[in-house]
Amino acid sequence: MTTALAIGPAAPISVESDDLYAHMTALGLFSISSYKLWCRRHGFSMDLDKSATAHLADLIKRIASGAFDGGFLAEPMVRVPPLFDEIDHVEDGRQALCRLLLHVGKYDRTQSHRNLVIAGLSQLALHHRHWVRPIQDWRPTTRKPNDQFRELATHLLARYPVPPCLHSSWFENDPQEAAIQQGWFLHVAQGNNIRTANDLPF
Repeated sequence: MTTALAIGPAAPISVESDDLYAHMTALGLFSISSYKLWCRRHGFSMDLDKSATAHLADLIKRIASGAFDGGFLAEPMVRVPPLFDEIDHVEDGRQALCRLLLHVGKYDRTQSHRNLVIAGLSQLALHHRHWVRPIQDWRPTTRKPNDQFRELATHLLARYPVPPCLHSSWFENDPQEAAIQQGWFLHVAQGNNIRTANDLPF
């Protein structure tokens, strides 16, 4: 498919790549010139013949390693740097989150995860020492982001079925409440009865 992109007041030009167009859109860029400038500022090749998925993966690795210079990011990528800040206190947490983002990104070529799902990935990374299966073995069976997230959480953390209501724990805004509810999820995921979990409200 050929996609038309405008460069300033000039006539539109054609981009012979859905990947490139999707990648530029994810970064909030809508012209070849602005894209090349963004690449130069962030230390990337200005060659247009590149995979959008590979480019975004490189950007995530830069953010994870602390090499990103804080330049402009569009939605939803602008939400990624704060996620790494959230897990700085967890040993190897940045590496775990990086692996999650890279692997999940393979199934969402524009990185257009719902904001809620992106936030949930950092919460899964907080518990990376409890993962019972390798992230690279996960494959989504649905296109719906929220359902994909439930499959991912189950793959990583559950040896036994977990009630759907407990999956909301990954999106709890209050950190203290999130820790309690995620503890319930982990408790049940290991095959324990919810009645024996800590800090129950009943």
